[in-house]
Amino acid sequence: MLAATAPRFQGWKILLQKRIGLPLLILVARVVEMILFRFVTGSKLLRWRLGKPEKLRAKAMALSGVEEEKYHVPITEIDKRLKESVEAVARIEEDALLTGIGKNGTTPCIGIVTIAALERRLVRQLLVDLLVTKYSKEYFYMANQSSTVNNPVIIIGAPRTGTTILLELLGLDKSNWRQLKSYEATLPIVLKNSATKAAHGWLAGLEYILDGVRHIHHERWDGPTECRSALENGVGAPYTLWYVLGATTCLDAWLCDKERRFSDYSFYRQQLELLTSLSYINNNNNKHQTTWLLKDPMHTFSLDALFHAFPQATIVWTHRSPHNFAASMCSLLSSVWSRMLRHSTQKNNNIQQKQRKFDSAIIDYLALALKRAVIFRAENPQNSNNFIDISMDDLVQNPMAVIDQIYLFTGKSLAPNIRADMIKYLQQDHARKQRKKHAYQLSDFDLTFQDIDSKFATYTAAPFFPVSSSATSQKIKK
Repeated sequence: MLAATAPRFQGWKILLQKRIGLPLLILVARVVEMILFRFVTGSKLLRWRLGKPEKLRAKAMALSGVEEEKYHVPITEIDKRLKESVEAVARIEEDALLTGIGKNGTTPCIGIVTIAALERRLVRQLLVDLLVTKYSKEYFYMANQSSTVNNPVIIIGAPRTGTTILLELLGLDKSNWRQLKSYEATLPIVLKNSATKAAHGWLAGLEYILDGVRHIHHERWDGPTECRSALENGVGAPYTLWYVLGATTCLDAWLCDKERRFSDYSFYRQQLELLTSLSYINNNNNKHQTTWLLKDPMHTFSLDALFHAFPQATIVWTHRSPHNFAASMCSLLSSVWSRMLRHSTQKNNNIQQKQRKFDSAIIDYLALALKRAVIFRAENPQNSNNFIDISMDDLVQNPMAVIDQIYLFTGKSLAPNIRADMIKYLQQDHARKQRKKHAYQLSDFDLTFQDIDSKFATYTAAPFFPVSSSATSQKIKK
């Protein structure tokens, strides 16, 4: 019997840290910042605290309980990735990459909260790598008992196109679908209690971020999460460096490195195989044939790596007018960054409205992701039968018709009681959104319809956009 097990989390501990522990720490950090940053820049403090990879690896080793420090890639590569991550965040401040995106036209910069959050993320990524690398081989034969990792259903599309509500709806059908939970991506397997204790703090930090954007994006620590939470493990895909902190230099380099992208996606599959094995054990070796149901808009950046890891994947691609999702994404990310980054107390009056960098910091990357995805589909017609395209307008107007099309496409059956649960969930979701609406428009972010039309021209010219029916596919699967 192996000593490592799936960790057990206690919601009250996470809630306590989120409600009391974190707010107190953040308050103290803000007070210290008022004095400290008169004498030192955030980037210098960041490099001083996190600039030595061996210190980060030592913290991960202490939490892991493993005897041998072995990652899914050589230690030299791990150190290189750690240094690149720190430098990418340092450049946010030094290169003023987020000029004017902060509150009242301020420019977000690195603060104590930023440094602490990055340190937690990097240590967690190393810890998961150590544990998964050690135990996945020992559990691998159990993963082979099930084919669910081979043919996952993966929801993609631009952010703010209905991917989350679709994931939540389908996830109600636990007899058919197996979702990746936030706590599983944070710590899929554990050997020492100290790791579980640390993970409670990491999940409390996640809840802190989500609290500020729940009217925009619904997610919970014990609910389904997006693939990027696991893809970043092993200091892997740098999606979250952009999404959470606004750092883009690592993402730029990663997109140009095909070998690394394929390696990171393979390690993601390895994590899913381990989780499948743990589920197999928890079910007393009873093979329960549920299909992995995954979701992440960021997959549009790297569909080639996704299909390399999951050749038989079914892709559900949601679509929406860029005029709508572009503004919505600017609203979401600016809200996230305002919680993770420090804002100077004085507004920079030299920053003109037209110089605010929503365009280069957010819109250009959204357009690039969709362009890469469109090109992949055009160059790989052999994968055309793997895609089903969905209009967000149809999803909003007649969600159950869209659900029926997905079930038909995937060859699944929707039970009457699950259908009733989905309808009830939709009613509750509608009531929740009525309480606090998410209002936005392009002009709030110095964007025009002409800007969006130009940047997303490749996407809107694709043969599968716009979608003309509730849901379409190249071929209905039998």
